[in-house]
Amino acid sequence: MRRKEGFASRKIGDSIVLVPAGARVLDMNGLVTMNATGLYIWELLDGTHSLEEIAAKVADSFEVDPEQATTDVREFVAQLHGIGLLQDEPAAV
Repeated sequence: MRRKEGFASRKIGDSIVLVPAGARVLDMNGLVTMNATGLYIWELLDGTHSLEEIAAKVADSFEVDPEQATTDVREFVAQLHGIGLLQDEPAAV
């Protein structure tokens, strides 16, 4: 699973906003906001990391329980997938 191209992240206050660019503007009916953990996960969704690897990195970087990190990563990824920000195929090499 990897993030779709065509989004820039911008920090506004304590939140990060994903801003669609180019053709993505037509696909989106709003902005997506997330916290620093969400942005960290978003950046790791590049098609080269499994969800398990991402969860391990989140647990290590944010000092949370690995089991909780796995649950949180899966829920966040499901939300991103549900609003069409992810694609299932890996990045082209």
